[in-house]
Amino acid sequence: MEHIKQNDEGLLPEIQSIGCFVRSCGLAAEYKLGKSLCKEQINELWKWGKATGKINADNNVVESAPIMTRALRILGDDDHYFAEIGVGQVNNGVYAVKLYPWAEKKGLVPDTFIQKIKQGGPNKYHYRLIDGSFNLIEDPHRPVISSLGMVYTICYKLCRR
Repeated sequence: MEHIKQNDEGLLPEIQSIGCFVRSCGLAAEYKLGKSLCKEQINELWKWGKATGKINADNNVVESAPIMTRALRILGDDDHYFAEIGVGQVNNGVYAVKLYPWAEKKGLVPDTFIQKIKQGGPNKYHYRLIDGSFNLIEDPHRPVISSLGMVYTICYKLCRR
């Protein structure tokens, strides 16, 4: 399945330059449902995030789980799934997933991971979709951005209602 990259010329300029996190949220929904967002839907997702305050005035994502949930809805999921958020960390150089206490109480096991990496380009950091073994599933940018080191990983559970 072909997925639109964040730097595709049909996307909003903000997405092209710094939209890797939002694009990774969309990719997580796309992989879950086996469908791809089109350019108009990706732009709509960004505009919705801005209008609802999920993306702030500086174009930083403030709330990512609702963006992922919105992407599920745009793709036609009629309220079957929603995103819950946890957090992944690197401990002593070893990857380990540590959930927020409320997520642990619910017994949530993450199935979707967005990794923040250091990169050498104009932006210091980049986000990309990885699997539970921390292998790259898809980089939202073309060409793939090389990692200069992992910063952290955000873990999500796409839960069934």
